[in-house]
Amino acid sequence: MKSWGDLLPMWPPLAEKLLRRHSFFELYVPDGGGFFVTRELFGTLDDAAIVRQLLEPDALADFGGLDHLDFHRFERWRSIEKTSWINRCYFLVPMARQAWLTGDRELARRVARIIRHFARTCPPPVDRDALEAHWRRVSRRLDEEYNSQDYATMIRNETDVEYIWYDMQPGMRLLHFLYSVWFIRDVADLPEADWRELLTCLRQHVRVLADQERFQQPHPGNHQSLRATALYHGCRCWRRTRTIRKSATWP
Repeated sequence: MKSWGDLLPMWPPLAEKLLRRHSFFELYVPDGGGFFVTRELFGTLDDAAIVRQLLEPDALADFGGLDHLDFHRFERWRSIEKTSWINRCYFLVPMARQAWLTGDRELARRVARIIRHFARTCPPPVDRDALEAHWRRVSRRLDEEYNSQDYATMIRNETDVEYIWYDMQPGMRLLHFLYSVWFIRDVADLPEADWRELLTCLRQHVRVLADQERFQQPHPGNHQSLRATALYHGCRCWRRTRTIRKSATWP
């Protein structure tokens, strides 16, 4: 495989000295739900402290455990912040950054395994039509159920809310995946096939974000700005941006 610089020129967007000096969430402050769930689980936003807890045997047990994460487990309206947290992969970047700082090869490989596990267990909608149908279906249910039902009704609704590839989830996850792969690039020592699988996962996220915006109207707010930021950075997964415009098939 060519060097990471060839794959993502001008990445990362932040100076390397800042990434060395500061914990990731000092530089990229989590959104409200991400902040509160991270503090609830770990009591801190410090990378090293988070990773020490993640390496405990029972880490993330509610989600299936660090090496067997069930990204679908909390896909319910009553636990929407919990499912958003795990599916945006807030926990991953501290692991990747610590691997980078310490040269911990096994930790770096573990980060790669988690991304590959997500890609294998959570495929995106199969094409643009399916993606648009998914967006409209979840948006309608968000309005008719989550924004309209009282809590007593909501807790009886055990239907999968299909949030993993909706709205901010792929955008935030892509930013975390991009940084994680950059952090482990020289540490993990992965075989070619594993790097290709990681790249395919990144490109799937870019494709979803690009096609989501095809049927969106511009509007102010943090959701679309986050998706646009992730799309801007993720486009570098293609050597030529015109590849995204002209490609008729998804990665």
